Amino acid sequence: MPAQLLGQVMDRVIFPVLSRFQDDLRRVANAYLRGIALVAMITIPGSVVAVILAPEAIHVLLGGGHKWDDVIVPFQIFAAGLIFRTSYKISDSLARAMGTVYRRAWRQAVYAAAVVIGALIGTEFGLVWVAVGVTGAIVLNYVLMADLSLRTAPIGWGHFLLRQTRGLWLGLVTLAACLPTTLLLRGADAGNLLTLLGGTAASVLALLIAWRVAPEWTLGDDGAWIVDVIKSKGGPDDTPAPISLEVTA
Repeated sequence: MPAQLLGQVMDRVIFPVLSRFQDDLRRVANAYLRGIALVAMITIPGSVVAVILAPEAIHVLLGGGHKWDDVIVPFQIFAAGLIFRTSYKISDSLARAMGTVYRRAWRQAVYAAAVVIGALIGTEFGLVWVAVGVTGAIVLNYVLMADLSLRTAPIGWGHFLLRQTRGLWLGLVTLAACLPTTLLLRGADAGNLLTLLGGTAASVLALLIAWRVAPEWTLGDDGAWIVDVIKSKGGPDDTPAPISLEVTA
C-alpha cells in the first residue's frame, strides 16, 4: 500500500514533466533523477522504522499474543524492499512518457515470471523464503526498469546511484533515533502501542532536527523542487519555472 500510494503521487508529479519535455533528454533525465531521489528520501527512512518496529506494528494491527509472530520476518523483508517496489514505478512513468512500450512489456513479463518462480521455490522452505523470493523478483524488476530508463534518458549508473545517497543519509538519521528508543521502551516493557508510537515519534523528531540543523543535507535541491511543485498554483501539469532542470549529481 505505501508503494502504491506513493507511486501514484509521484506519477502525478513526474509523468507530466516527462511527457512535456520528452524531446529534451537533459530535462527528462533530471526529472527522472529527481523522482528517484525523492523516493529514496521517503522510503528508506520509512523502511528503517518499519523493520525495527515490525513486532510492535504486527501485534498492534493484528492482535497480541504470539499467533502472528510468523508474520514479522516476512513483513520486515517486504519493508526492506520498499524502495525497490516504489522506485520502479518512477521508471514505469518514464517508459510510458517516452513511449518505450514494447521494451517495457518484456521486462514486465520477466518480472511476473520471477514472482511466480520465487514464490514457488520459497514455498518449499517456508513463508520467510516466499517473501525472500518475491522480494528478489521486485529487486530484479527494479534493475530491469532502471536499465530501461538509463538507456532511454540516457543516464549513467553512477548518476542514478548517487542521487539516492541522500535517502541513505536520512535512513541513518532515522536508525540512530529509532533503534535505541525502541530498545529502551522494549526493555522497560512499555507495551506494543507505546513502543510503536515512541519509536516513530523519535524518528520523526530526529528528521525534523536534521532538517532544522542541516537543511541542505535533509532536503537539498530535490526536496526544494518537489516543495515548489506542490506550492505551484497550476497543479501537477505545470512545471515550476524557477527550478533548474539541468542534470546534476
